Amino acid sequence: MIFERRRVIALALIAEGGVLLLAAFLSGLLRLDLVFVSKRLWYDCVVAFGLTLPPLLLFILSMSKKALSLSFLRELRQFVVNNIKGMFSQTTFVDIFFICVLAGISEEALFRGVIQAKLGIIWASVIFGLLHFITPAYFIFATAMGFYLGWVFVLTNGLFVPILIHFLYDFGALVYLKYYVKDDG
Repeated sequence: MIFERRRVIALALIAEGGVLLLAAFLSGLLRLDLVFVSKRLWYDCVVAFGLTLPPLLLFILSMSKKALSLSFLRELRQFVVNNIKGMFSQTTFVDIFFICVLAGISEEALFRGVIQAKLGIIWASVIFGLLHFITPAYFIFATAMGFYLGWVFVLTNGLFVPILIHFLYDFGALVYLKYYVKDDG
């Protein structure tokens, strides 16, 4: 399934922009501070890069031919290659970059900055997983990733590092998928 570039960009702007507006509205309503900046910029960047590697490597392994021997990963890979890769096939490297920046900011503002702040890490992780449900395997992975980002949010006491990890993971995964994963399985 191939999507027109303009359609993918519009969909990303509407979906992620809507998530960001929802996060802003809810944070105002619930009187929560959404702080996106870092007090230790270089340190937080290094930490985020290091903490992005494990989930990104897990994604890359899940797209490998060895993963095809596990049925739940075969289903995940088939869906990702047939749908997600097709969705981003007409986008440019720069398009992917900006879509991932917006996704990192908006989703972390909502899931960590609002939902986790009010309902806790477990509920934020489960809701994150449910809203990323594309296959049962991806639900499990997304829920675990939500917990991982929630843990980082607690450890760093802010949104900057989780946002950066979310952006780097999405960007790395989409670039890998678009340029390195072959459709032939």
